[in-house]
Order: sequence, then C-alpha cells, then structure tokens
Amino acid sequence: MRMASVTTVLAALALIGAAPASAQPVCGEVITQNTTLTADLNCNRVGEGITIGAPGITLDLGGHGISTLGTAVRNPGYANVTIRNGSIGFDTRGIVLTGATGNTIRDILIEGLVVGIELRDSDDNRIVANRLRSALIDVDSNSDGNVVRENVVSAHEGVISVSGSHTRIVRNIVWTGEDTAMGVGGHYNEVLHNTLVAARSTLLYLGTGGDHLIADNELFQYDSIHGNPGVQVAGSSGNLFRDNHVAGAPLGIWVESGADNGFRRNVVDGEVDLTFTRTEPDGFRVESGVTGTLLQNNTAQGFADDGIDVEAPGTTLRGNTATDNGDLGIEAVEGVTDGGGNRAADNGNPLQCVNVFCQ
Repeated sequence: MRMASVTTVLAALALIGAAPASAQPVCGEVITQNTTLTADLNCNRVGEGITIGAPGITLDLGGHGISTLGTAVRNPGYANVTIRNGSIGFDTRGIVLTGATGNTIRDILIEGLVVGIELRDSDDNRIVANRLRSALIDVDSNSDGNVVRENVVSAHEGVISVSGSHTRIVRNIVWTGEDTAMGVGGHYNEVLHNTLVAARSTLLYLGTGGDHLIADNELFQYDSIHGNPGVQVAGSSGNLFRDNHVAGAPLGIWVESGADNGFRRNVVDGEVDLTFTRTEPDGFRVESGVTGTLLQNNTAQGFADDGIDVEAPGTTLRGNTATDNGDLGIEAVEGVTDGGGNRAADNGNPLQCVNVFCQ
C-alpha cells in the first residue's frame, strides 16, 4: 500500500512538472513551447503568422497549413528550434531566421512569391527535405555553417542562393525558368550531387569569394538556342570543379574572371548545329584576364564553335578530350602550359588544336 502511494505521488509530480500541451495558435501569436497545429491557420487578413519566442521548441504544423500576407513563421534569434511537417502559403516571406543557430526546417511545402526560406545572420542551421514552388532559399553573407540538403525548388523564382561560408549544399533539385538556378558566394562551400535545370538561364553562378568544392552535379539547360552560360565564374577564385556534367547550354563553362580555379573530369555537351547570339558557343571558355586555371581530363563535345577556348596565357591544359565541335577541338593562345595528353577528333577545323599538341 505504501509503495502504491509513492508511485502515485511521483506520477502526479511528473505531470505537474511537464510543459502543458499548447492550444491551436492564433495569427500573430508568439509561441514559447512545443506547438502542434490542429487545423489550418489563415492569417491573410492579419498579415503575420507565428513568431518563435523560446529556444529548443518545435513548431509542428501537423500536416496543416499557414497562409499569410506577411511572414508565415519568424524566429528572431532563438536556438535549436524545429519547424516541420506542413505547408506555407505567403506573399512576403515564408520562414525567416534572424540571428538563430541550430534550427531545423524540414518537410515543409512552401508556395508564394520570392523568398520561401531566408537566413539572416544565422549559423549552423539545417534546411532539409522541403519543397518550394515559386519561392527561393536565401542564405545571406553573414550566415555560415549551414546545411541545405534534399530540397526541391521549382517554377518561377525557384532559386537557391547561398552567400555565406562553410555551407553544404547537397542533393537538391532546382528546376527554374528565367532565373539563375543556383548562386554561390562566400568561401569554403560544398556544392555536391545537385540537379539544376533551367530553360535558358545560367545554371550555376559563382560570384565573389571562392575556395568552393563543386562536384558530382548534373546541370541541364533546355532552351539553349536563347541560353546563357551553363556555369559562370565571375570573380570567384580557388575553386575545384570536379566530375560535373553540363548539357544543353550554348556555352558550357565560362571562366569570366578569377584566379586559380581547377576543372577536373567534367563533361560538357553542346549542340553543334545551332546558331547562337548571346554567348560564344564553346564548351569551356577562359577569358584573357583570368590567371592560374587548370583544365585536366575534361571532355567537351558537340559545341558550335570550339570545344575548349583558352584566351588566358598561363592556363594549364592536361589530358582533355574535345570531339565533334564546329571549329577547333582546343583553341589556345600562345603562352598556355601544355601538360600533355590532350586529344581532339572529328572537329570542324582540320587543325583540331592550336598551341597545344593533341593526339
């Protein structure tokens, strides 16, 4: 009897100490405990959805949706928060983290205009397995150490933009129209195993910063007669591009500016029979102001002009293959470094290669 009494008292104390179950929130509410939606939350008249007000809590949408004219979910700086499992429709912002660390955003369907998930001054967060339609993922330049993984971003304004550093961008699918599919700045980011598709826009743009690893990505442009470069490197340096496949773009990889970039074992596929007006129709093009570029064991085939066009002295070419291009397999200026092992065949110009020896 005494033992039963002790057990009963302990159980009662446990119930008293437990956090109470939260009720269905209202629009504009600040939540400070674990919260699960029990119905859709329509905030179109109020303008704002839910604001996080405590660290370490979970907002579980419970398979329901939040719709709003303002920001659907806002975290103004609380750590280790999870937002998951439902849908968001918005006109201004979907989910915004500001000064927040260790958050997880996962399994959310986000539909709206422009910014679906935004990180400002927010480090070490995980954006995983979300679906965004007509809305982008934006990680600003003061947000470092984040993970953007296994998201599907599609339709107009479907973009992933990462300007911070030490971020892993892995196994995402981006299918967009007129917008650049992925833009990367900052330093020491990893872009791995992503699939990027665009009608005619640049698939991957690297601006200032650098020291990134870009590896094992599939990039495809499907309206190439009006297209922009598949990959554009504009002022980014010290990057390694390895084992990527670029197809359909009139200009496969364009190194416009930057220094000390390496390209190894990439494959670029073009279409030789099209006439292009926007870009030079080469597989690889390295502009004259670029320094320290390495092209090694790459393949360029089927472009309207040259497979590889190098305008920058000091570029090293080693073990590349260029076939079935409209003009030369490899056109290089004097002063490039011929590392040997380059091959060219079945290109339109009988010389096959200029200023490097091709087998």
